[in-house]
Amino acid sequence: MIISASPGCGVSSFSVIDPDINFSDHLPLLAVIECAIPFENANNSVKPSNTQKQLRWDKADLVSFYQFTGAYLNPLLTKLDNAIARYSNNCTISDNITDIIENMYYEIVSVLTSCAESFVPKRKKIIL
Repeated sequence: MIISASPGCGVSSFSVIDPDINFSDHLPLLAVIECAIPFENANNSVKPSNTQKQLRWDKADLVSFYQFTGAYLNPLLTKLDNAIARYSNNCTISDNITDIIENMYYEIVSVLTSCAESFVPKRKKIIL
């Protein structure tokens, strides 16, 4: 299992949880990640909104979401396979590996975000 974190963040602990009430073959993961967040002057900060948009997966067009994510993630799988092959053959330096992982992460998030924006409706959720 690999957990990657952004620069300035570190994984302080990690475990696979196997609760007795889990009736699934999927096991939940628990990771504690510590990040240094710069303190901003309270006078210059913007007050956060008390509303947040929530994805309504129960109302989503899941067939289209799955088709589009599959179509857009498939080329990334090929890129990842090529990167793993280069790494296995010692054709990549360690600094380059970090860049490859970071770029793959952002590309995957971008695909999932754009597909969710296209096929999953949102509603406003009030944060208390």
